Amino acid sequence: DLFSNPQLRELFLNNDLLLVFTAYAAIMVKLAFPFLLFNQKTKYISVFLMVSFHVGIGIAMGLVTFSLIMIIADLLMISDREYAQFYTFIKQKYHRLRIFLRLIMRKKIGKSTTVQSFKITVFYDGWCPFCINSVNRLKRMDYFGLLDCLSFREEGVRDEYKLDLNKLEKRMHSKSSKSSVKEGIFAFIQIATRLLPLWPILPVLYLGKLFGLGQRVYDYIASNRSIVPAGKCNHDCFINNKNQKV
Repeated sequence: DLFSNPQLRELFLNNDLLLVFTAYAAIMVKLAFPFLLFNQKTKYISVFLMVSFHVGIGIAMGLVTFSLIMIIADLLMISDREYAQFYTFIKQKYHRLRIFLRLIMRKKIGKSTTVQSFKITVFYDGWCPFCINSVNRLKRMDYFGLLDCLSFREEGVRDEYKLDLNKLEKRMHSKSSKSSVKEGIFAFIQIATRLLPLWPILPVLYLGKLFGLGQRVYDYIASNRSIVPAGKCNHDCFINNKNQKV
């Protein structure tokens, strides 16, 4: 009763086949473990089996802390170089999968008239490295092609959309054909609803909007970014340096 999971206790005690199989499988895995480590390929199998064995202990016996400690010990059998290779492999596969999904969704789903009706224009600060990096990340997640990103530093953009420069420098803006201009956290929510990878955080964003914390957090992050003119200066940019040599 002490070392058992109340939800699984009856399942094991009333099933002789499952009880015998798990008991002998545990013995065989532990006996085979040190021998499988000598081969490069079977080593991964042995680590996987031992991790599965300790996950089973944590679930069936309720020894969660013991299981976590032993899983960490099992994973020490894999070297740092192998972890780095595994990370590179996963990263490459993920990158290819993301490109594939982006192409499929844009061709199959994104080109439909209904989906394109949700397209929005995002206004960002083209002089801000943080904003540029953020927009590049958003573009990579734009599987349906619903974001049209414009730098408000470009000539004529502010006049065409009747935007306030002071507000633009403080917050990101967005606008759809069906709504007025959104800014700050409201613009980010409008963006997140159109990006599939950001859907899991939408509940948090809506809660932040509901309790009034979202805009404060956004303003704090935005106020701590650095604005650096990229490529050229105009009447909005002036550098005064008496020691500057030409």
